[in-house]
Amino acid sequence: MKSAPRFRIVLLTTFVCAVACAVRPHEVPRAPAASIAQATAKVAAPPKLLVSCTIDQLAQWVFDDAAPFFAADGGFARLARDGVTFRACAYVHACTETGPGHATIGTGAPAAVHGIVRNQWWASELGAKLYCAADPSVAALPALPEGAGLGPAQLRAPTFAAALKAAVPEARVASVSWKDRSAILTVGAAADTAAWFDAKTGNLVTNTAYADAVPAWLATFNERRAIDSFFAANWDRTG
Repeated sequence: MKSAPRFRIVLLTTFVCAVACAVRPHEVPRAPAASIAQATAKVAAPPKLLVSCTIDQLAQWVFDDAAPFFAADGGFARLARDGVTFRACAYVHACTETGPGHATIGTGAPAAVHGIVRNQWWASELGAKLYCAADPSVAALPALPEGAGLGPAQLRAPTFAAALKAAVPEARVASVSWKDRSAILTVGAAADTAAWFDAKTGNLVTNTAYADAVPAWLATFNERRAIDSFFAANWDRTG
């Protein structure tokens, strides 16, 4: 019997890499010094779970404008209350698109190093545009043909996920996103699972880069068509 993994990381990535960069000065609730000190003191005990969540176009001013409507017991209120705000953030790559941003989040490297300079770019050796998550060597799983040709081949820098698994071999890494490039580029080849939605079929998809067969949980999710329940839904703020 396999022992329980000591460490897990889950990356929930959605669309574009905005993650609340300080694009203009605003007053945001900041964590008390005591909270920061307590969090620092706890670092000595390795966490069992790490979650990296990237939210499309969540600039600082968007967060601030929505703050009055946060549920007191909700996740955003907790981030504002107990989290840390970085006010000296700056991009060091020109194209703030999904691919470059998620690759930077996943590797800690700028686009000039990790190689994902745009969502797609002109590849002179091919005489055509190259998609940032294109990987012709990756085959689809028979039940999910829409997963063919996608993978981390264009990523030139090692990911945090790879470093984690090298340091803690029993660690497990999973990445889930709406977009294939978001799920793939945050973890590279190191993930135990990477899955994304296909806009044409509505399926949650993975491929042979990450699985030998469709995981049971993924097949069940697709059978239930859970995402279909959001069709024609109105998304309104609560206050």
